[in-house]
Amino acid sequence: MDNNTISLEEKLFSAIQSQSSKSSCWKKETMQILGLGKSAFYNRLSGQTPLHLKDALLLAKHFKIPINILFDHPKEESQLNSFRKTTIVIYQQ
Repeated sequence: MDNNTISLEEKLFSAIQSQSSKSSCWKKETMQILGLGKSAFYNRLSGQTPLHLKDALLLAKHFKIPINILFDHPKEESQLNSFRKTTIVIYQQ
C-alpha cells in the first residue's frame, strides 16, 4: 500500500465522524458498539491496531454507511474506465 492510499479504517471513521455533530459522541458510541475501552479504540482509530472486517461491517450497519465507500478505489476505477474507452475505440475501428 502506498502513502496516498486511504485505509478502510480512515474511510469508515471519517464517514462516521461526518454524520455526528459532536466529536466525542461518535467515539463513545463506537467504543460501546465494539465493546472496546478507550485505549483499544484509539489504537484502532490511529491505525496501530487493524479494525477487523466484522467490526467495520458492524459499524457500517449501525451508522447506515454504505460499505461500498469503504472499498472503492477511485484511481483503479479511473484506470478501468480508461481501459474501457480504449477497448471501445479499438473495436469500433
